[in-house]
Amino acid sequence: MSQPGPSGPETWMKRRWHPTDEDPRVKRSREYQNDRGFRSDFHGPDHSAYGPQGPRRVLLYHPLQAESRFDLDPIVNNFMRGPPRHIRFDQPEPQLGWPNPMPYRPGVDLTGPPTNEHRVLQYLSLSTLFDKAIPPTTRKADAKANEKEASYEGLSEDMRVSFLEERQSSLVFERKVSLWQKMDDLVAKNFPGAFLQVFGSTLNGFGNKSSDMDLGIFVDLNRVSASFSQRQMNAGERIKILLHRLKRIIMVQMSTSIHSNIEMIPAKVPILKMREKNWNTEIDIACNHPIGVRNTHLLFHYCQLDWRIAPLVHTIKLWAKTNKVNEAKNGTFSSYSLSLMVLHVLQHVVQPPVIPSLQHLVPEAFDPNSDITSLNFERVLPQYASSNCQSLGALLVRFFQYYVQELDFTQHVPSVRTGGVLTNTDCEAQARRQGTPPRQWKAYICVEEPFERTNAARAICRREAFDDILNAMTRTWNTLASKSATATLASILGPTE
Repeated sequence: MSQPGPSGPETWMKRRWHPTDEDPRVKRSREYQNDRGFRSDFHGPDHSAYGPQGPRRVLLYHPLQAESRFDLDPIVNNFMRGPPRHIRFDQPEPQLGWPNPMPYRPGVDLTGPPTNEHRVLQYLSLSTLFDKAIPPTTRKADAKANEKEASYEGLSEDMRVSFLEERQSSLVFERKVSLWQKMDDLVAKNFPGAFLQVFGSTLNGFGNKSSDMDLGIFVDLNRVSASFSQRQMNAGERIKILLHRLKRIIMVQMSTSIHSNIEMIPAKVPILKMREKNWNTEIDIACNHPIGVRNTHLLFHYCQLDWRIAPLVHTIKLWAKTNKVNEAKNGTFSSYSLSLMVLHVLQHVVQPPVIPSLQHLVPEAFDPNSDITSLNFERVLPQYASSNCQSLGALLVRFFQYYVQELDFTQHVPSVRTGGVLTNTDCEAQARRQGTPPRQWKAYICVEEPFERTNAARAICRREAFDDILNAMTRTWNTLASKSATATLASILGPTE
């Protein structure tokens, strides 16, 4: 057993779970750590990592065993060079939980506040959780389904292969973590008390290698408002001024890694859009947008329920892109609204259901009023085993059949929150009660946002855009219905650029 390392705030961090060697996720995590030069130990009573609550998990980093590709920022590299470091994972809990990569907040009992180095290591420990096991073939699933569903075997295999080729790799994830780390450090230096949080497809399990990177800057606007202006301003004005200031800081201090043509998008949630130079990654930064963190947390848990969910969402998003109906700014779908529509089909349409409503199954885990810094991405949820054995191709066919032939967009609202269908009238009444614009439920397509209970597809408010969507869906459904056994992914994607 290794000897304890140096003590002090710079070598301590909080871990939100107390694992055992027998847990399969610990074994998988340990294999990942060993590949990158990490080694784990449980220290006994005579070592510094032992406390009144029992042994604490210790992560020991050995620089000479690390892979060469594990090459991040100078801050991380400096931390990893030199003698092995010990990191204590304090505050053990009875259940396994994924460390929340949110920063330290006052009131949390820690031996020492976690530093930027620790948060980087927390993020990096997450990458293997996205490598969801995908069956090597779809034939077993097809064989358990009926003969008609089994005829989509070729389409199912195409979907599986496309997903494996395009999904976000560990290397891409690590690059994004490195980029986040630089920008978070920049924010902390220029806006006291502020921090950056990653959300969206980078963390929810639905990302691919070309996905953009969504970041949220969280800051107390009252704390920095004195430096804005002497006159009174509302929160929206303060956010815009803060983002403009952040834009100038990035242009000056990150000119070697970020292109200078940074754009401010004056949407309902104003964002900064920019592009990274080395890997051409698009970055969107919003301010004080906790709902983005909440829905990332929810989608992540849905993604872990069944291996078919991520490939199916990937295929629908690819279909929307090739048919040019994937831009909310152009009045069509957002990636989020498409993901919710897929989950609705898997909850409510296919029989037996593939997934439950997690907000009904575990309401305390997805409380819309909870503190986003307390969200646990790997909370142990009650086991749900679906008896649905339909193939990827069969599920895709059912998606288009439902939205073309069965759902009435003028009256019905898919709801992942309830696992069913609401009416536009009920949603308008709810909007009036909670003080949100009821007019959003007059959009041509309505999909309930699970936390704010707003319309996640409210951008589809132009008839021309709605017609484009209906035409693309109808064309795809007709192709699937007519080709059946010969249907392929290429045959339903539509025109490619």
